[in-house]
Amino acid sequence: MRWASIGLGVLAAGVLAFGQETTAGWVKYSSSAANVAVLFPGKPGVKDIGGGKEVLYERADGKVAYMLRFDPFPAAIDPTATDVTDRVLDGATAALKKGGWAVKKERHYKAAKKYPAVELDASSGSVPDHKIHLVVTEKWLIQVHAGGPKGTPATEDARLFINSFTLKE
Repeated sequence: MRWASIGLGVLAAGVLAFGQETTAGWVKYSSSAANVAVLFPGKPGVKDIGGGKEVLYERADGKVAYMLRFDPFPAAIDPTATDVTDRVLDGATAALKKGGWAVKKERHYKAAKKYPAVELDASSGSVPDHKIHLVVTEKWLIQVHAGGPKGTPATEDARLFINSFTLKE
């Protein structure tokens, strides 16, 4: 499975740190550069991708994956400028569709009560069930992914992973 192919854009190299291992083997990953944190069900791998980074944890021989990715914007944007943020989120969704993904459901919301975000239920030939959250901040397009065989996003681990995602101020 090519999980890297679902990432969008080029990531910035940031100051990255792994936190303490949490109960039941969960590992906190955080980035002070993007001001994000999330719990993974094990120690994720961090890959340099085109000058950036992608944080990925896979299980079941790569059939289930949890991913955090944050792509820098060329210049800071105003997250309250809906014309700009709508273009970013619509463009990211269109890129998924162009890449062969079917977007079955789309829900817009505010992350941390202020950042434009969209939750997508999507699928592709290699990933039949996928939950994706896209968040636009001043400097980043942040992606949180949980996907795999049918029912994966509804599992307790996937819900814990997605719900543990936080934006730090």
